[in-house]
Amino acid sequence: MFIDVDPIGHIPENARAGTRVEGLRIKATDYDKLSENTTRYALTLNTKSIDGSDVFRIDEMTADIYLNVDNYLDREKTPHHNLSVIARDSGDQSGNLQSKELKITIIIDDVNDMPVRFYLFREFLIEFSVLFFFSHDLNQQINKHKYPKQHNEEILLRKFELKMMILVLIHIHYMKLLKNVNYLMNK
Repeated sequence: MFIDVDPIGHIPENARAGTRVEGLRIKATDYDKLSENTTRYALTLNTKSIDGSDVFRIDEMTADIYLNVDNYLDREKTPHHNLSVIARDSGDQSGNLQSKELKITIIIDDVNDMPVRFYLFREFLIEFSVLFFFSHDLNQQINKHKYPKQHNEEILLRKFELKMMILVLIHIHYMKLLKNVNYLMNK
């Protein structure tokens, strides 16, 4: 009964309800009635969403399969769905119906739903650059001018404070980075 079949389809994980599964090819023929398109399709095994709705639906005339719900697909949780399609003819003269079942797989294509964030590193570079130039400027002042010893000690203290601020800044941004990495790994 199935005459043209490619049982593997694809759909992106961010697809909206009504999106057609691409790549599937399901065609069945009723050999008793070749001149008429009397074959009807139905899903006999379907994935259920949290609220109990069917995740996929099938067009009973064309066998095209569509996503039936929004915000359900997640490649990281479920990389594919196995379904079963049944094709039924309209029956012969004595009313006997013929049917055939086909197992299909719908692969969920990954979409970059967690893009890399560079803003923390950018913030760090800006803050680090400002502190570094302050520190460099203090070095220039010490080397350029012969200040009294007390003044030089004050500049050295400022320089030490700036170095400590740089270390604290590095630590803060490192902790933010670790927090984001842990969040991404546990998502």
